[in-house]
Amino acid sequence: MGSGEQVFRVDLHGVVDLLSSAIYSSPRVYLRELIQNAADAITARAQRDPAYITAGIRISPLDVAAPDTFTVTDDGVGLTPEEVERFLATVGSSSKRDLFDLPRSDFLGRFGIGMLSALMVATTIEVETRSITGGPGLRWVGRGDGSYDTTVYDAQTTAGMPFGTRVTLRPRPDDAPLLRQRAVVENAARYARFLAIPIHIDLAGGGSETITEPAVFLTAAGAGVSPEVVRFGRDLLGEPPFDVIPLDIPQTGTRGVAYVLPSPPPPSARQAHHVYLGGMLVSHEVRDLAPDWAFFVRCVVSSTELTPTASREQIVDNATLAATREAIGAALRSWMLDLERRHPLRLAAFVATHHLALKALVVHGDEIAPLVVRLIPMETSRGLQSIAEIVAHDPVIRVVDTTDQFRQVVALSNPENPVVNCGHTYDREVIARLPELIPGVVVRPVSVSDVVERLRPVDPRDLPRATALEAAATRALAPWHTLAAARLVDNSDVPALVLTDPDVIRRTERDRARDSAPGLWSRLLAATEETAHGAAGAAGAAGAAGATGAAGAGGPVNGADGASAGSAPAARLVLNWANAFIRTLADRSDEVTLARVVRLLHLQAIVSSGRPLTPAENADLTAAMSDLIALALPVEEDPS
Repeated sequence: MGSGEQVFRVDLHGVVDLLSSAIYSSPRVYLRELIQNAADAITARAQRDPAYITAGIRISPLDVAAPDTFTVTDDGVGLTPEEVERFLATVGSSSKRDLFDLPRSDFLGRFGIGMLSALMVATTIEVETRSITGGPGLRWVGRGDGSYDTTVYDAQTTAGMPFGTRVTLRPRPDDAPLLRQRAVVENAARYARFLAIPIHIDLAGGGSETITEPAVFLTAAGAGVSPEVVRFGRDLLGEPPFDVIPLDIPQTGTRGVAYVLPSPPPPSARQAHHVYLGGMLVSHEVRDLAPDWAFFVRCVVSSTELTPTASREQIVDNATLAATREAIGAALRSWMLDLERRHPLRLAAFVATHHLALKALVVHGDEIAPLVVRLIPMETSRGLQSIAEIVAHDPVIRVVDTTDQFRQVVALSNPENPVVNCGHTYDREVIARLPELIPGVVVRPVSVSDVVERLRPVDPRDLPRATALEAAATRALAPWHTLAAARLVDNSDVPALVLTDPDVIRRTERDRARDSAPGLWSRLLAATEETAHGAAGAAGAAGAAGATGAAGAGGPVNGADGASAGSAPAARLVLNWANAFIRTLADRSDEVTLARVVRLLHLQAIVSSGRPLTPAENADLTAAMSDLIALALPVEEDPS
């Protein structure tokens, strides 16, 4: 068998399938590729002839100029017969760059596969062209089966041809709608709306429509933010932007704007920036243009130096994109600093809108965290305050881990010692970073037990009555594993408070799930609960005794009359001895009535704490109210 140099044979069907399935996102990109080729040809001619003024690109959709044909015409540089053979008949070449060795930024096209994209929608591509460099005009016809032929025109025919190129497509029947007027106008505007070269689209009723217009977002960096730039942002976002930040990055040839979102994006939303190269759209969903922490902006830029991927639908993440991303980050930081210095109320409005994502930024990022951490709002016992306000009052920050505990601690704490709620998303992590980010800050956890131990005890003269009330109330609350304790609370209007801990909250959630679950799941949850109770049984009595001891510093809690030895106390009901109703209740000798009232106080305190009642608690509320009504109303004899 002989040997020698061979060349690969290209299966054009396979190449086209690869284009449509793996490179391009949609067959409609055929129009973008044809417009880019025409724009590149016009740019190349302008480079060679400074006096040249283009008439633009003209597109005739299907059934407008001639039956069953679609054409794109330009008055650009054109092609010679040698160039046609080299660049149209050879897969992978790039005529624009190789012909004139011009800077890459002057051309939109990067790969010789652009013309082949037309075969995704057409069975035949016909190219008629005449080069400004001289030589004959010609006609080249390429087909989807991989065959092509070339016709070189004589001098007379060539003389009658304009300089430039006309591309004619004969569509596949299934793809014909993409070549009709409505789709062509829509897609040409999508891809080439801001191209500096005019694009005229012939209309079926006569005349034409020019779909290109000036890129208003490019005017912000030089002349300031105009009403037109704001309107463009409103059309883009669906509502007026919170602010507009001009972007001008000479080192990467990138200009445009960053629109600050007027409302927080959904948690699952990804960055989606608009990038144009030389006025031609790359994508409305470029992900890496801005820093990861710049969740609150949507950028619209045009660049001459960013590099597109092979599909020209994303940007290559290289050193140029990294420099652009860094420069955009610097512009956003400068904007925030300027707001802090000159418009603090506007900065507060920005933080209030995007506080959740800013918290995530403080937790996960070091680049911007020192700048924004003081602006983060937190829920405190004094209301919503920024971290800067909290630290200014006291560098020792007292915190609780859950919202349930926060409500309980706030009800019992001294207003002069504010407490911060760390129960919201990212709050605990943000607070944990404060000593690192703000020198001198100390974070001090506070528990419900800490506050309970500091409650004022009942006056010794009232101790016998308080002890009896505690014992009776604990017996009434035994089914709820709750101990009662009489204490003096500063707010005399509050009759009772329920104090729980995280384990209690988790048990309540399990009970609620068990009560609402269907048969099998309910039994599984009940079995799990029994196992958990069995494991905790040995510690139950000690837990009850510990609760008694914690409360006993200022008055007794009769734990022996409370929850059973096999279960730890789930909560404490603090009976406020400063409340007149509680002192009156202590004088009741009717333990049945007292038990009903205590159960109602318990349920009222649960609702006041912000926790919804479980189905079992709702049933107990109805039963207790019914019992009280029955005890209060006289029994009427049956007339019969």
